[in-house]
Amino acid sequence: MALLQVISISKSFDHTPVLRDVSFHVDQGEIVCMLAQRMRQDDVLRIVAGLEKADAGDVIFDERPMLGVPVHRRGLG
Repeated sequence: MALLQVISISKSFDHTPVLRDVSFHVDQGEIVCMLAQRMRQDDVLRIVAGLEKADAGDVIFDERPMLGVPVHRRGLG
């Protein structure tokens, strides 16, 4: 089971899509690097950390859904 799962995350700002259906998983002990043309890595990381709200999708950390969980209760940063 993956430690972190990002499932179909989408995000728009001012009706302009910046993330569309972004999905990946990270297993415990794995190091991940996000590289892609025009990908908004900072927005993905802000959504995972809970600093930004996704328009669609889910974030699962240690088998627990994180969307809607306050930043200080997520246990990641």
